[in-house]
Amino acid sequence: MASQATSRRRTRQGGQEIIEFTFLLVPVLGFLFLTIDIAWMVFTRATLQHAVREGARYAVVNGPAYLSNPTGETTVVKDRVKQFAFGLLTGKDDQILVTWYTQQPNATTGQYEYVIATGTGANNSGNLVEVSVEGYSAKSLLGVFHDLTPFVFAARSADRM
Repeated sequence: MASQATSRRRTRQGGQEIIEFTFLLVPVLGFLFLTIDIAWMVFTRATLQHAVREGARYAVVNGPAYLSNPTGETTVVKDRVKQFAFGLLTGKDDQILVTWYTQQPNATTGQYEYVIATGTGANNSGNLVEVSVEGYSAKSLLGVFHDLTPFVFAARSADRM
C-alpha cells in the first residue's frame, strides 16, 4: 500500500519538474540573447572605430607617396578602412568619408585655422586628415527585448600629416 502511494506521488512530481524547468528556461534564454545582442553592438562599434583609426594612420604614414594625387590616396584609405572592418563595410563605400584639411590664416584674427583642402597639396605635411564612417546601421541579431529598429553608428578619427 505504501509503495503505491509513493509511486503515484513520483508520477505527479515528474510533470512539475518539466513546468519548473520551462519557467526557468525562458528568462535564462532571454538574458543570454540580450547579452549576445549587446556584445554584437559593442563589437560593431569597436570594429568601426578601429577601422577608421587605421585608415587615418595609413593616410598620415603614406601621404607623401600620393602628393600629386590625393584623390588616389582617398581611394586607398577607404580600401584600408574596409580591410580593417572585417566585412562590415562591404558595399558601403558611400559611408566612408576621407576629408583633408589645410591651415590658412584667418583674415580678421590672424590665427591659423583648418579649412577643407581640395586638389593638389591636400595631403601636404602639417595638414589634417579625418577618416569617418557616417550613418552605419546595424540590426539587432535577435531582438528579444526590443524591436528590430537598426542602431545607427558613427566613428571618426583624425590625425596630423
